[in-house]
Amino acid sequence: MCRRIFTAKQQKRAFSFHLRGVKFVVAGWLGLLLAKPVVAQTKVYLAPRVDAQEAAATLRPYRFRTEHPDSAAAAKTAEDLLRQLQRDGFLAASIDSLQLASDTLVPYFHVGAHYRWAWLRPGNVPEVWLTKAGFRERFYQQMPFRGPQLARLEEALLRLAESNGYPFATLRLDSLQLQEDQLHATLHYEPGPIITFDSARVQGDVKIKSKFMARYLRIQPGDLYDQRRVETARRLLQQLPYLRELRAPTVTFSAGEARPYFFVEPRRVNQIDGIVGFLPNQRSGKLLINGQFTLELYNLFNAGKELKAHWQSTKPQSQLLDLAYVHPVLFGSLLELGANFYLLKEDSTFLNQQTQLALGYPLRQAGKLSFYTLRQRSRNNQAVATSTDPSLIPEVASFDLNSYGLAYERRSLDDLLYPHRGWLLTTQTAVGNKRIRPTATTEAWFDSIDPQSFQLQVRLRAERYSSLKSRLVLLTRVQGGALFNKNLFLNDLYRLGGLATLRGFNENFFYASRYAVGTAEVRFFTDDSSYLLVFFDQGWGQFRSPGSATPFFDFPLGAGAGLSFRTAAGIFNFVYSMGYSRAQAQAFAPSQSKIHFGLLSRF
Repeated sequence: MCRRIFTAKQQKRAFSFHLRGVKFVVAGWLGLLLAKPVVAQTKVYLAPRVDAQEAAATLRPYRFRTEHPDSAAAAKTAEDLLRQLQRDGFLAASIDSLQLASDTLVPYFHVGAHYRWAWLRPGNVPEVWLTKAGFRERFYQQMPFRGPQLARLEEALLRLAESNGYPFATLRLDSLQLQEDQLHATLHYEPGPIITFDSARVQGDVKIKSKFMARYLRIQPGDLYDQRRVETARRLLQQLPYLRELRAPTVTFSAGEARPYFFVEPRRVNQIDGIVGFLPNQRSGKLLINGQFTLELYNLFNAGKELKAHWQSTKPQSQLLDLAYVHPVLFGSLLELGANFYLLKEDSTFLNQQTQLALGYPLRQAGKLSFYTLRQRSRNNQAVATSTDPSLIPEVASFDLNSYGLAYERRSLDDLLYPHRGWLLTTQTAVGNKRIRPTATTEAWFDSIDPQSFQLQVRLRAERYSSLKSRLVLLTRVQGGALFNKNLFLNDLYRLGGLATLRGFNENFFYASRYAVGTAEVRFFTDDSSYLLVFFDQGWGQFRSPGSATPFFDFPLGAGAGLSFRTAAGIFNFVYSMGYSRAQAQAFAPSQSKIHFGLLSRF
């Protein structure tokens, strides 16, 4: 026989009181039903009465509304007041009758004795669980009875049982005795059958290896049942971009085993798109190749692996290449291996190469903590020095940088591709040793400095999606970074501008040692994957211009509108934007506007 549940909170738990020779009068609802019929009217005043003079002081500390729009609302307040009395230890409290006189509703309360704990024994509850739940016998010796306190203890103990293989455990008060206003009881724990996990089942038309899923979801056959693991597995499953959850998971119990079922469907998230152009070089007569290419492959070999490649060449003799690979459940563990290679060639100025290896650990709360090592090699390709003054820092220099860093990622998005609610947070901090290498263009300056120095790099990105209405979504985002070193060169700096950072400017328009960009964007969805948008980007930073080693501060901004909609060939994106920068002499005008568009194919 199988039992099916959704979550632990949906299980019905038994918690019963056994009284010998004593019957509690719980007449809140009964008093309301047997009382004089109440006729709805406007502005009804509540005036509680008690059955004894000494009980009148009992009601004074309680705050409740006296004026109500009708008699039904006044009766509901009287019922809430009764429940508060019972929770605070007046276990025999009741409403004996209700009377409506003109515009006043008068409930007659029987308060009764204020019960106190004589003692509460731990009974057969495991001692280690009592300690974790915060139970101390002195809290229940000659202390007032508090219903919420007892309920919290029950909830904590049953959750501990549930997380240790006993999802059907029950807890009750046994040997309950009442002597005058003193309450004596003993906790009695019934563990029920011990339950272990069977294999987790992913239901849906998806191709993914069961071995990978078992490791990734952290549910192994033979492990003690823990409802928290099912909840964690659901959060982890929602972080896979190539799957979409159809409905909440279920768990079936049979023959002492629990089998979780997760209901998903595949998503088309693999990407491939690009454009290549051929232009003649008027100076050399050679053929120039420009354009861009993007490839993103998810769930390679049905084992959750990822491969990404991005190439871009928008200027003569300049290009960018970014390769990344992610290998989850490394050697059957929870660890994740990431590798990245980045190359940037800026015409005849410099060449940057970066190689990064990262070891990540997925966290239970839809996050990931990573340790990484980064090796950067930058070479100065300039044939002529930008300055003959040896006291000035050159614009570009050759250097090697070996860094070690820590990265943290946390997200709670309802949809990874088209979120409506939730937030995303990523941080990176890296420290390293920088060694400057002499070249013909920096030799005079190199003799006057220490070639080795400490460099610190910090980056942050935080996004929040808020659903304003059923189709209206507000995106607020802050992203920034900072480099700290006494000798920073143009080939050291962050590059900003374009769709990814600051719209209204060309790609990689700004060179910054410190920057921050705030974004406010409103999206109106016409369907699940199509929307219109308006946005505003505000930037701040310490920038450098090519040809100058002197930094300056600027507050560039960008604004515009766009759309994204699904077609038979893919997803078409179009953004029209204008940017303003006082330091870079770019006006906020249609003549300086930028148009970004592209077609994204997913398979």
